[in-house]
Amino acid sequence: MSSAMRRDPELWQLLHAGDWACAHGDEEALSRVARALAPRLNPVLSTLAERVGRLAASDLPTASALWGHVAELLRASHAGSSLSL
Repeated sequence: MSSAMRRDPELWQLLHAGDWACAHGDEEALSRVARALAPRLNPVLSTLAERVGRLAASDLPTASALWGHVAELLRASHAGSSLSL
């Protein structure tokens, strides 16, 4: 876990909850997690997370794929860095 995520354990929990929701096909949970995460992110990732939240109920496969992209970008941007969310 990066230092930024250690400073914000809720962020780490939200990332794992979103991964879990995708793995279990839980569109409601994915939508809730993405919407909770969006305000904590930079504008680009926030927009993508909001899109995941909207898509989850109507197109879970696309929402899950987009979630994977958001989570990967977020984890990569915070791996050993102090970049702001």
